[in-house]
Amino acid sequence: MKADIWESLWADADREKLFSYLQKYDKYEDGAIAFLKDHGVKTVCDAACGFGAYTLALLSNGFNVKAFDISQKAADTAKEGLKRFGFDADIKSADILDTGYEDAGFDGVFAASVLDHMTRGDAEKALYELCRITRPGGLIALAFDKPEGDDLEKEHEILPDGSIRYESGMIFHPYGKAQIAELTRGFETVYEGENERGEQIVILKKRDCKMADGIRIEKYTVDRIPDVIDFELRLREEEDFWGWEIDEAYKESVKKSFSDGRFDNAIALLAYADGKVIGRIDAALIPTRLDGSVSAYLDWICVIKSSRHKGVGQALLEELKKELKEKGVATLVALTASNGEAQRFYKSVPDSEMKDTGIWIEIK
Repeated sequence: MKADIWESLWADADREKLFSYLQKYDKYEDGAIAFLKDHGVKTVCDAACGFGAYTLALLSNGFNVKAFDISQKAADTAKEGLKRFGFDADIKSADILDTGYEDAGFDGVFAASVLDHMTRGDAEKALYELCRITRPGGLIALAFDKPEGDDLEKEHEILPDGSIRYESGMIFHPYGKAQIAELTRGFETVYEGENERGEQIVILKKRDCKMADGIRIEKYTVDRIPDVIDFELRLREEEDFWGWEIDEAYKESVKKSFSDGRFDNAIALLAYADGKVIGRIDAALIPTRLDGSVSAYLDWICVIKSSRHKGVGQALLEELKKELKEKGVATLVALTASNGEAQRFYKSVPDSEMKDTGIWIEIK
């Protein structure tokens, strides 16, 4: 998120008007807050709190709350406004992609109208950061803005991931139910509803955040191309036998693939550690009228040399198998590399059978 954009917006805000608006949030309780209460949540982080509306709602309902916003001006405004209601709130300036809170420090997290003001890729990263700071079994409450009538009348451009970027630099990414389900895929949704402003609310129960030993698995989306280019370059620094050049033609070809219908059956996942891609897996769906079935072809799985033998490849493969199962695919077919390291990896894959130089992997 761009701190300077939000700092500028909050600097121009009418503070007294905001403070008067806070009054309605004193002891305000919607379905999400009631759900948190009913499920034993005590400590809550209000993520990207703005001027502190939901911070006040949570505090006045008895929760122990810490809050942050990327704008220092917003954080200061929230602190001043909450003092008028008798709360000396713990509010700081921080980025939702790197909050600075300890792992598993909160029973719950509340993020109201936050993820929809980021690109799709950043929204995924933010969601996993919120997951990181929530205790196992804790709850993550998300509210998504309802688009207003004049949103598309303002001067804007449409980014490759479908986000809207206005002249001010502010991002708005519209989310319907299907888009929310896709963003939160893999989480257990324990509550769905709307608040009085028509915002969609979901509450997720924390599980492993698709992380194992510091590995995070993400879909390869167009906004992640720079991360993948960086991975490809580091790959070549560690091993010099890769056969294609990472030049402008390659970058342009990859970018075009995200808007080319021929690639609609392509699936690509990335493994991240410490903010960098350390591995990728690519596959394609293969429908056939031979027997009316759909199988999948494993095109490539690659882990950077310095991160091999740490479960990265298996984590990528398991996540791919989950996605294929959701798509009704029963078999994943791969042609295996002949080097010993690759052979040892493929022979370790459960529910699989080596056939000549290929491997047929059953999706269970």
